[in-house]
Amino acid sequence: MAHRIAVDVNHRCGPGCTYTQSRTRHVAICRASLHTHTCTPDTCTLSQRMPDTTYACSITGLQTKAPEEQQHVQLHAAGSYNRSSCIHWSRPTRRTRTSSHVTALRAIRKILDRVFLSNERQALTHDALKKRREACQRYVIAGGMSVHTFVRVRATVRSWYVSTRPMPSRVPRALVTYIHDLIVFVHARSAAVQLPMKHNISCLTYGLLQLLTSGFAPMGVCAIHRIPFMIKHGITPSQYARLPGLRARQQSISVRQLQRICVDDSGRATAQLPTMKKAMGDETAGD
Repeated sequence: MAHRIAVDVNHRCGPGCTYTQSRTRHVAICRASLHTHTCTPDTCTLSQRMPDTTYACSITGLQTKAPEEQQHVQLHAAGSYNRSSCIHWSRPTRRTRTSSHVTALRAIRKILDRVFLSNERQALTHDALKKRREACQRYVIAGGMSVHTFVRVRATVRSWYVSTRPMPSRVPRALVTYIHDLIVFVHARSAAVQLPMKHNISCLTYGLLQLLTSGFAPMGVCAIHRIPFMIKHGITPSQYARLPGLRARQQSISVRQLQRICVDDSGRATAQLPTMKKAMGDETAGD
């Protein structure tokens, strides 16, 4: 059979034709007619879905698209050799990069929701209310309805006030942004004064929440101002330790480091954390 040297324009390629495939490109040349078929996702119009979820040209057989599902092998135990039970299929998804700024804001939001809106926070408040009520009942039973009993009950209610602060209806978006800005500031401040500072967002967030509730005023000079939202809805340092996923020691170290960058060696205030420009008393502001 002589080799064809011209393209046969009347020929219609089909699955029965034989093709010569390019090694570097998805190109197939019909040996009978010299017709050229470019089998790429953008050019092939005969691409069909195969049983293995790949896409291939119906006449050349060249793959034009990756499979919709990918096979993964998982060995659940060291002695597991049942391959059929360790295989699953999944659809590949496009991975998108998230900026560090957005990631930090999400982490801070998650922590604030845990502190102010979670079931764990609700349990802490209910437990504190229960203990306050039981203490008041003991004083009334022991002392009766007397002035001395009234004084002791009033002192007990005051001592439990911080632990029984009400939960907010929502966490304002401005508070999330403010905590993030404070973390950026304390990292820059610690680098400037060459003092250690934790880089863990969780530890720094818990430490800042504690200081924004109590404030910090060395020698009478306010270095960390309290904010109305924390005064109204904050919790005590001992309650932070009862939240899940929090190590009390790491939080206490973070608090000491935050205090240290605000003072000099003699304990006098040399820096002040930025204050909130927007009032936090209005819970309706934000999300």
